[in-house]
Amino acid sequence: MKFMNLSLPFDKDTRIAVTGGTGFIGSYLLRILLSQGCTNIKAIKRKSSSFDLLGDDAHKVHWVEGDLLDTEVVWDFTTDVDILFHCAATVSFNPSKKEQLYRVNVGGTAELCNAALENGVKKLVHCSSISALGKELKGKPITEKTEWKEFPGISDYALSKHHSELEVWRASAEGLNVTIVNPSLVMGGGFWNSGTAALFTQINRKLPFYPSGIIGFVDVRDVAEMLILCADHQFNEKRFISSASNFSYREMLKLIASHLEKPAPFHRINKLMITTLPPILKFLRSLGAKVPPLSKPMLIASAQETLYDASAFIKATGFSYRPIEETVRDTAIQFQKSQESNTRFGILPIN
Repeated sequence: MKFMNLSLPFDKDTRIAVTGGTGFIGSYLLRILLSQGCTNIKAIKRKSSSFDLLGDDAHKVHWVEGDLLDTEVVWDFTTDVDILFHCAATVSFNPSKKEQLYRVNVGGTAELCNAALENGVKKLVHCSSISALGKELKGKPITEKTEWKEFPGISDYALSKHHSELEVWRASAEGLNVTIVNPSLVMGGGFWNSGTAALFTQINRKLPFYPSGIIGFVDVRDVAEMLILCADHQFNEKRFISSASNFSYREMLKLIASHLEKPAPFHRINKLMITTLPPILKFLRSLGAKVPPLSKPMLIASAQETLYDASAFIKATGFSYRPIEETVRDTAIQFQKSQESNTRFGILPIN
């Protein structure tokens, strides 16, 4: 088990602002910052946002209610800020969400960067995604230096994250100190109906299908810690992949199933099913069946065999990742507790 021994690259009274603080990664970031004694933190939230993932720590943060697309709100939010952590984003593989993906991920990031430049923010740490990285030949790991190339079947989500990064690099060229972190699939306790946490819900319902691809996985606490460490000015104008291990989806779902004591998925999703399965599942959901909301872009993405090399940050800092096997075990424990207490979320301890 990894015990957090984090050395802050800034003073504890540094003026910190966080977007996406009520979300999956952002909530762990806030909890870790608070656990390290940071006392001057503000975060932006929508009126409908829940504090569930923050628990008793929510009241220790100064909350600003508003939207990243509201220029006036973003201007005020980035005033008197030293370090800005940008974790807010829309994540969806639903083709109908394309406009929202670009509006929030690209437009919201542009608004934030513009305001940060005007208000003299000293450092922006942008939480991006491996989806925004380039592609390599099968079997060759992707690194921070892999060239970006669009390819057939690329998702609107990936394109929106790539273009949001272009806004960050544009702000960098205009004088803003930035670092980008690209997490792989982020594992950990969260809302059980969204993100990777939903895998535990689907396995608990005896999910029969598994994708054929391979991808990287990382603990949400490791991503949060990396974001904090990347606030160090020695990492200005750099990007780092955040990924602990490469797993096939079949291995990961089998691991989750073993900890939940449920049968592992046994039907591989083939090329034909990528086209036929989404409309069938959509029809079943219309009848009230509890089946996963799989879209064709999501299935195309999950069929790719993509390896990631995250050694750059390890070499630069000596950082160590939590074993994903432990992350899955601990998340399964939280899921089972949530089932017993009938709650819709679970939170991993940060120590």
